[in-house]
Amino acid sequence: MYLNLYMLTPKTQVLGSGTRFAIWVQGCSFHCKGCLASDALDPAAGTQVLIADLAKDICKTTKIEGITISGGEPFDQSKALASLILQIRQQRDLGVIVYSGYKLSALKRELDPDISAFLGRIDLLIDGKYIAELDDGASLRGSSNQIVHALTDRYKNSLNLYGQLGRKVEWHLDPPKLIGLPSKSVLKVWQERIGRN
Repeated sequence: MYLNLYMLTPKTQVLGSGTRFAIWVQGCSFHCKGCLASDALDPAAGTQVLIADLAKDICKTTKIEGITISGGEPFDQSKALASLILQIRQQRDLGVIVYSGYKLSALKRELDPDISAFLGRIDLLIDGKYIAELDDGASLRGSSNQIVHALTDRYKNSLNLYGQLGRKVEWHLDPPKLIGLPSKSVLKVWQERIGRN
């Protein structure tokens, strides 16, 4: 089974508690105005990777507490991601944080077994579409409408990290990547540096 990927970062400290392996999936059904990852929207783009190979790479990565999955839209690839997490957890106890445009209440109403399986393997879910007008610059979420849900006890003591004043980002140079949820001013500087407006 394959997962359609936009980007990977094996180690980051700006996408949740501790050092994390970050995964951005390719393809999104929402196309939110002002999306911070507009290159990840087209489901026909991206890179197909074998789930078993990705799980092996993640499990070999030392000194990480867990994985963070964003996109694109993770729940558009529920079956693949449910399988990925299962394979990882057969080898290592890593936490799972997911950003999704879908509301938790809507996901719980779904009768799709793949969505249920993926949801059941997530420790922390940040839900809700990105709304540019509600982007208040607070930490670890894109806009103020998004809600952080502790689906297990793993990150219940880390909820205070979300929605705080200020955002942290990482600048990776080879290849050029901006990791995290940048403020509008940081995003503007980044786009100017890499020649994108």
